[in-house]
Amino acid sequence: IIQHFWRKVYARRCQSAVVVQSVVRGFVARRVAGIRRAAVRLLQRMYRGHFVRRHLGATFFELRKRLVAASLCAKDEDRLGNRTRAALDVIIGSKSVSHCL
Repeated sequence: IIQHFWRKVYARRCQSAVVVQSVVRGFVARRVAGIRRAAVRLLQRMYRGHFVRRHLGATFFELRKRLVAASLCAKDEDRLGNRTRAALDVIIGSKSVSHCL
């Protein structure tokens, strides 16, 4: 009887240990999978950026060159900062909204 009781206790403890071990293994596996997934995403981002820079680099260079040339040729009153400042002066100086529109 006593031996039968302790065998049940031991079996229950073994079963509990198996449950705890499986939970821990699952936790560790999910964590490792998350780390690997993040690493794969990083590699994808790096490759896609490299691909775009390699294949569209000349296009971006031309666009940047045209933008610099356009900003150098722009008149001072046509620049965005000056136009915004003038619009804010009109809004602040007006007494009613209908005057601004």
